[in-house]
Amino acid sequence: SSRICHTALVSQAGDLHGRSSAFAALIHGIAHGMRVAQNMPQFTPLQSDADVEFGEDGLLSLEERIFETKDPFHSSRWRCVTHPGRAQATLGPCAKLEIDIIQAKSLLSWSPSTSSFQHPSNPYINGYVDDRKVFHTLVGTSASPTWNHHETVELLCQTSMIRLMVMDAGEAGHLIGFVEFCVGDLAWNYELEGWLELRFSSKLEGRSVDRYAKHCARRDEDEKGTDYHMREEAGPPAQATRYLRAGTEVAKDKVQHNAGEILVKLTLKRMDDCSCLDTALALVFDQPDPKRFPATSDLV
Repeated sequence: SSRICHTALVSQAGDLHGRSSAFAALIHGIAHGMRVAQNMPQFTPLQSDADVEFGEDGLLSLEERIFETKDPFHSSRWRCVTHPGRAQATLGPCAKLEIDIIQAKSLLSWSPSTSSFQHPSNPYINGYVDDRKVFHTLVGTSASPTWNHHETVELLCQTSMIRLMVMDAGEAGHLIGFVEFCVGDLAWNYELEGWLELRFSSKLEGRSVDRYAKHCARRDEDEKGTDYHMREEAGPPAQATRYLRAGTEVAKDKVQHNAGEILVKLTLKRMDDCSCLDTALALVFDQPDPKRFPATSDLV
């Protein structure tokens, strides 16, 4: 089967953190001894809830407004050691993630306009890096659309979280489902292709790192106990199980435990002028504090 889960992502590059964590700790130790008293503060992205949840254009963070022009990473890489706080705000990317979003299948979401679960007819995808929107696809025309969308996302922090959110243009940008993964779990220069499970909007709560850890441990489609079965007549449920309609009745033999799947290709590469040493030095950078989504039964 061509289906993969997040556990496969981890297995492809499972030794990355083991090799990098010790070096990152060393760099942190060196940097701490050399850090100047006027070390720059860390800024968090300025975003509204609507920007993230409903797919409007993301806002620039304060540091991006101040430092619109970045210094090339390779020529200024030792700033990671001497002034790590300033380096994170002033250095350009050291890596890039090639993302190919090919197609989706079996998309299913709660429709606020009809108060029922249905297959969306106009899905599209918003892409986020550390809770900031960086790209979007064209709008599809079915519940199993083909996008063949290619995107190159440039990165500085190698532990950044990527979130792909499938939206429904026919429902004013309503969230159909989402999937997340950590850049640090991808091997360098290895093309990973497979189906990623989309989680229902009710799963978009808390922090990305915590959601990702739970999804790595178990796919939502494996939640098949009676505690997770709720009829759609009860309204937007909190659990990640949806009964599919067969005419006007609920077909109990057709249960979908996720919002569908998307077929993607992922390849993590270094920037053309960057070396292994460059990306090793960049391990000093911490991921920005993740946005914490409130607990909700469904995003409408």
